[in-house]
Amino acid sequence: MVTRVDSYKDHLKFGLMFEVPFVILMVIFNKWYFFMDYSSINTYYYLLYFTFILFISPMLMDIDHRAGKVREWTVTAGLLLIIIGLYNKNVMFFGLLFACTGQFIIYITKHRGIVHSWLFCICVSFGVYYIVSIELAVLCLIGNYTHLVADKIAFKIY
Repeated sequence: MVTRVDSYKDHLKFGLMFEVPFVILMVIFNKWYFFMDYSSINTYYYLLYFTFILFISPMLMDIDHRAGKVREWTVTAGLLLIIIGLYNKNVMFFGLLFACTGQFIIYITKHRGIVHSWLFCICVSFGVYYIVSIELAVLCLIGNYTHLVADKIAFKIY
């Protein structure tokens, strides 16, 4: 019996099933987070990025759904990151990118169009790599790809 994944909650659960073991493996074998200075404000920004990417990336592809909660949350989260980022340009840029993308993507694509593709996964991951780090870019790629797998379009290029 094949279970259908069609809500943001199901996409989040499915994505976390793959992301959490990846994070655990990275902590064990790649020594994630043991080099961090917890007195530094940059550490807290990194953890903010980590949490944001962990929970948003499995659902991000539904940003092109007109009535979707994910689009609303993305715009709201982007605006909050802009406010938080008043003291950090990278955080502000990340928030601006999310807010604008969430607001305007529905006008240029249809649901399950180019946003539900490998191309989108890779572009978002490159953005995360540019703004934050390679580790979080890989985490974002895993989260985005689980969405494609759950929607049964795992090999859609564009």
